[in-house]
Amino acid sequence: PTRPNRAAHGDYAPPEFKTATGVRHAVQGRRLNGPEGIVVHFDAFRIRRAGNGSENSDRRSVEMLRSAQDNGYHYAEISRTGRILIPEGFDWNDWGYHAGRSVCPRTSRTGVSRYYVGFEMNNPGVLYPTQDPDVFCPWFNAKRDRQQNVILDASRKCTRISEHDEWYSGREARFAQGENIDPHWYLPYSFDQFEALTNVAVYLARRFPASFRMDQVFGHDEVAPHRKSDPGGALANPDLVMTMSQFRTYLRERV
Repeated sequence: PTRPNRAAHGDYAPPEFKTATGVRHAVQGRRLNGPEGIVVHFDAFRIRRAGNGSENSDRRSVEMLRSAQDNGYHYAEISRTGRILIPEGFDWNDWGYHAGRSVCPRTSRTGVSRYYVGFEMNNPGVLYPTQDPDVFCPWFNAKRDRQQNVILDASRKCTRISEHDEWYSGREARFAQGENIDPHWYLPYSFDQFEALTNVAVYLARRFPASFRMDQVFGHDEVAPHRKSDPGGALANPDLVMTMSQFRTYLRERV
């Protein structure tokens, strides 16, 4: 059975945030009225140990925060253990780039990084089927062209680069489509990861009641359609894949 969400049962506790020591993100300015919402991403990065071993998501999440530092981005990261990781000096009223070219579907404002906090979820992103029906590969373990696009054959299947790099079985992968979801195979967020994202949205709504709105919790694919596919079908609890509009309804019921 699906474990209950604590916030839904009246025993909400503020989430814990862990600072990634030695990592600082580039700040572009201040949100004078507080954060107004969230943009949900996946980091399209590795989640496992070398050799396709057990999950090592906390470490991978810190690596992504460090990569963001190197590339001038600014966001928080949620690992598959449910750990919420933030860079040193993180302030909810500071903003930095995370959503790129973007337009808010609710307010029509551009450059939504100014208004909404970015949360990257450690997740491999879109998965591609192979000729083996029980093997699905993320982009980084699939053969790619010079522009780094995954090469697909006539049956829309990829070629795995290495059996020792990350790949996922049929029981792990899930096909999803509809609304914001680009039709693909995905690895759903873990339950702890999904619950952490839910609880941090509740936390921000309670901490910034004058500015934060659950109706302004968007997927990257909603603010940058046709350019981005995250979170797509990765957004799940993980028993149920959710569209972003379903997730917003789910969040409103918990405030």
